[in-house]
Amino acid sequence: LEGSLFLDFIIVLGLATIVATLFYSVRLPPIVGFLIAGIIAGPFGLKLVHSSVEVKYVTEIAAFLLMFTLGLEFSFKRLTESRRALFAYGSSQVVGTVGIISVLLHLFLDMSWPKSLFIGFLVALSSTATVFKILQDNRETETNYGQVSISILLFQDLAVIPMVLILPFLAESSLGETSLLSQLYSLSTRLVGTVLLVWVFSKYLVPGLLNRVARTGSREIFFFCILFICAGTAYLIDYLGLSLTLGAFIAGMMISESPYGKQATSDFIPLRDNFLGLFFVSIGMLLDLSFVAQKFAPVV
Repeated sequence: LEGSLFLDFIIVLGLATIVATLFYSVRLPPIVGFLIAGIIAGPFGLKLVHSSVEVKYVTEIAAFLLMFTLGLEFSFKRLTESRRALFAYGSSQVVGTVGIISVLLHLFLDMSWPKSLFIGFLVALSSTATVFKILQDNRETETNYGQVSISILLFQDLAVIPMVLILPFLAESSLGETSLLSQLYSLSTRLVGTVLLVWVFSKYLVPGLLNRVARTGSREIFFFCILFICAGTAYLIDYLGLSLTLGAFIAGMMISESPYGKQATSDFIPLRDNFLGLFFVSIGMLLDLSFVAQKFAPVV
């Protein structure tokens, strides 16, 4: 099994290098090449790689690292300053997209309102990894529209929470009033718990721990300490019912507030960039082309 996994890894690296290089030579983004390489190598393509469980782990790790380093480049102060873009533009994009898509599907494809809303939710969300990578490659993250785009992406990540809450009510068997109150209570409890957790960590635990580790002068200990804070915070926030990637982003913002934010950023950005290629390859591996062929019209 170990030899098989290692061989799969070699195939993925080789194919991704070849395809991405070909795409780059014809002035297409390497991201597209990585996605195509994943489709070719994956279990739904030429079956050069058979394992799909490990693929999902790579995808989660890469998304986790991306959101953490994105958080490192933000801060609670900067997020507060950009609250207008975050809530005004973000809410306009999400609510507007859901509204337009659901109405069009209901009127022209004769879909029921619950199905139309559900698909509207999907269309309203974007891949933070893909958009942020494109902005970075074009050096547009610091431009006005780049900052607005990032704010909208963050709002989308937050919008997933109420979307998940609404999903049971879109099912055919609607929930009763008791279940509604229970869901609302559960959501409120999780949000309050998350705010308290972030406040305690950013105010007391993270600065003290980083100060103590920084005195050692060891880059290795510092690296593992940052990784521990990131993974631990993300796990606790995920345990409270929010997403792991959102927890990683919050952990990055907490560390960016400390005097060691720039050091952590310089240590983790190369790691993130290396994982991003594998992230896009693994996304390509998850695409089932036979399903797309069978459901071509609905997919379009």
